[in-house]
Amino acid sequence: YILSVSAPDTISRPAGDGVNLIQVRCTVSDANGLDDIKWVGFQSYNTVLDSFMNNGNYIYMYDDGGSVVLYAPNITSGDGTAGDGIYSFQAPLMSTSTAGIYDWIFEAQDFQSEYSDTVVHRIVVQ
Repeated sequence: YILSVSAPDTISRPAGDGVNLIQVRCTVSDANGLDDIKWVGFQSYNTVLDSFMNNGNYIYMYDDGGSVVLYAPNITSGDGTAGDGIYSFQAPLMSTSTAGIYDWIFEAQDFQSEYSDTVVHRIVVQ
């Protein structure tokens, strides 16, 4: 189950060559315990362009306590505590990112191949 999603409603692209890291969190649970959660992720859908970003692939989130470097030089998931059921990701937003209205579609799967209901969070990129 996805219990909650935490992400901003509006974000602004940085000026110049900068990159903003947008903290995204998703709190999940499973009837068989947190160890039964296989993955948590989201897809980013641009409602204006009618297309998925990242080729429609999931952007996976992590419950790792921020211990794994995902991008050089030292960018982690931003997760606070490993194993607590709160999955995190720091989504990079560049000045070249496309402005518009996005639906971030969250989903989780457990090791029994059961999926959560999807949760949609709308975000405006300015």
